[in-house]
Amino acid sequence: MPSFITNDIAQTGLRTGSLLVDLGSGVGNVLVQASLSTGCSAFGVEVMAGPAALAESQLQQICTRCRMWELRIGDIEFVEGDMLSNSRVDEVLPKADIVLVNNTVFQESLNAALRPKFLDLKEGAVVVSLQPFGQPNARVIECNIDDICAIFDVEEQSYRSGDVSWGSGGGSYYLHRVDRVGYATIRERFEHSRARSVRAGRR
Repeated sequence: MPSFITNDIAQTGLRTGSLLVDLGSGVGNVLVQASLSTGCSAFGVEVMAGPAALAESQLQQICTRCRMWELRIGDIEFVEGDMLSNSRVDEVLPKADIVLVNNTVFQESLNAALRPKFLDLKEGAVVVSLQPFGQPNARVIECNIDDICAIFDVEEQSYRSGDVSWGSGGGSYYLHRVDRVGYATIRERFEHSRARSVRAGRR
């Protein structure tokens, strides 16, 4: 809903010059709102033909109205396709500043398949999701140092009643910020520790 996206815009710092990617963009209302509010560029992919067609229609309508009312809107692109195999998705993800994934009803197999794609994200990019890809405030330790999502600093946020269309109550969503610098520091510390243990074992 609009209030949820307004909060996301404020929390992630979305602005003119940013690129927002919506994986599972439906009828496109999120990208239209964000681009109209901030001037950001936006890209959405939707696998279902009906919503994808409505997104294109909505985009044509909003562009017409923006010309009538002399409003500025950022560049928006919608594609119909599978987010896992669409080549355009692979092209835009490394450039994304914000990636929105409404994975409330995604099967676990789809969530798992998305995780490797996040390795292409740039430093500081933020994934906003309704189900976490990594645990909030989790410490990177030796047993999870090789997990793909160890590159994320994960923060849990709350949404209020009326912020989403699929339920009447509140709930949680998650901000995953790419922090490869912090991850590299932790990994280096573990590798030094392993090396010392190996040398000590040889004495």
